[in-house]
Amino acid sequence: MIARSLRRVAALALAASLASLGACAATTTEDEGMGTWEDALGFDKDSVLTDAEFTDATALTSGQIQAFLEHTHCGYRSSLADYVDPKSGFSAAQMLANASAKYAINPIEFLVRLQVERSMLCKAVDTYAIEHALSCGCPDGAPCSAAYAGFDRQVQCAASHFRKYLDDIDTSGHTTSGWAPHKTKNSSDPIAVTPANAATAALYTYTPWVYNGGNQLHYQVWNAITKSLSYKPSGTVPETKKPTTAYSPSAAAGAATVPRGCTDDAECNHGVQHTGSVCANSGPERGSCIDACHTDSDCPTGGTCDATVLPHSQCTNAPPATGTRCAADADCTGGSAGASRVCSTDSHTCIVGCHSDDDCGANGGGKKGICDRGLRTWQCVYRAELGDACTADKDCNGGVGGTARVCDDTKHLCIDGCRVDADCDSSSACEWPGGEAMGICLFDPTRENTAPLRAPSGCPALAFPSGVKIQTVRDAVLEAAYANHLEAGKTAPKCFIDVDNLVDPDTGAKLEYATVRLSDHFTLHELVGTEVAQGYGRRVLLEPSAVESLENFRRSEPGAFSPTSGYRSPLHQEATCKSLCGQPWCAGTCARYSRHMWGDAFDLPVTFYSYKYAQLACDAGFMFAYNEAHNHLHVDMNPRSASCVIQFD
Repeated sequence: MIARSLRRVAALALAASLASLGACAATTTEDEGMGTWEDALGFDKDSVLTDAEFTDATALTSGQIQAFLEHTHCGYRSSLADYVDPKSGFSAAQMLANASAKYAINPIEFLVRLQVERSMLCKAVDTYAIEHALSCGCPDGAPCSAAYAGFDRQVQCAASHFRKYLDDIDTSGHTTSGWAPHKTKNSSDPIAVTPANAATAALYTYTPWVYNGGNQLHYQVWNAITKSLSYKPSGTVPETKKPTTAYSPSAAAGAATVPRGCTDDAECNHGVQHTGSVCANSGPERGSCIDACHTDSDCPTGGTCDATVLPHSQCTNAPPATGTRCAADADCTGGSAGASRVCSTDSHTCIVGCHSDDDCGANGGGKKGICDRGLRTWQCVYRAELGDACTADKDCNGGVGGTARVCDDTKHLCIDGCRVDADCDSSSACEWPGGEAMGICLFDPTRENTAPLRAPSGCPALAFPSGVKIQTVRDAVLEAAYANHLEAGKTAPKCFIDVDNLVDPDTGAKLEYATVRLSDHFTLHELVGTEVAQGYGRRVLLEPSAVESLENFRRSEPGAFSPTSGYRSPLHQEATCKSLCGQPWCAGTCARYSRHMWGDAFDLPVTFYSYKYAQLACDAGFMFAYNEAHNHLHVDMNPRSASCVIQFD
């Protein structure tokens, strides 16, 4: 995925109403050239465009594109009609035509993207919009990359990615993020989608949403533009044939062979014992990972390392060799639990790897390995947790790259960080903010995301009322900030939602902070937005049961609203109190142990400052309803109370 559409939030209401196409849809008017309700009729989430439409590079000449820009489908003269690249001297129309010819993508696709992303066809736009016209290199939650600034670069970036998606499908049957013709995958809504062709799979790779300004809006704008052009596909491109073998992203991740080059055993078994895989230290295989052993601990549980076997010692209960044909994981384990060997569901051969933590053994200290699904080949690794003591990076990353974990040189604790790009997953690069002692892994749009999920380190996935699941992550620094806010016998939270890395652990799908819905009426952004927008932090807490109670309250009577405050980190809570009394907490007015810090409290608008709404909040499932400061209703899940308490200032 390149970037979520910046038009998505603005078009949300329109897209949502058109999703059902009920009787009231006929009253919907055209929204800045996004098309009318009639343009949305016939939308099929599984077949957004045909391959013939998507790859019709001769659909429009540069002259025809220019004529359209001068009088678009909404009757507006686009700013792009007058745009000329200061370096090449090419007009916007020429650059669109050139990219279409070079990458064999329909130029109308670019016109649609220009409208969906930044409404560039139907309203005046500034220089910034032109510089980032297609939002290529503009990941959510981060500034647009200067490397992609410029209209021509934007067009080339989008066109090249579309072509790569199609080429990947031709060669491997799927795109880099796992979208494939005739294979079901959840969108980020999440909705199950089974692309009927390569074009639809490519569109979901670029924008993995059905509604919320996603491919339904694309379909709508496409129809509006092609209707004004009286366009019909000029070529006949056969639809993608159904593949004969199944494909799944997780299977592909486990299909790679054992890396051949090594200098020590950890590069073959990642510090986990009982794999039956070591680094050869003699003979022609020296420096390669082989199926062998050096000590009994290298062998599956219960086995011994037989040094009499030549040229390399072998386990007496050696598991089937890597590369052996298999039908199930049991065919590769030799009957030993935690053997760190599985059957690749892609190649159907035994590999050193894992499908779950249960496949992993323990290290010499008896600590069990975990299955790191963020690595290109899913592997069992042993490593310390974030915040644990360390002496070297290897203690924190298990001896493998891509984990985004290193040992802090000063505090000698494992932290989220990096020294080089190899420390980050394949979709990120290591960047060093000015003056910082350690780098951080940041999403890089030039890299393909083949590693969407880091191992959770024991952190749970949170399931919200909408059906969305979000994997939480460890944050030792934020955990420590709770030290002055813990009641007797309480421990600080360890795992938090990272708004910059929202991942569904079941699918590996990346979710979008600005629009992901946690219930029918509330987005994540609405419930934690004050914490993020005011710069206190980008890792948050949110209790699913509190979201469910808030949704119940919304349905009971009040109508549309957004909380005025949700999650507050300890730093945020202290700043709130200081604004009231000058202290980090205020007796009776600003709690030291506020439930806002635990993600199960919300402040609701002054409209709800009454006993009536307090009672409705209790009926909805909240355990405390506090008419506070005469300007809002505070509600939370108060774990100290067996029944709901209503209180007034």
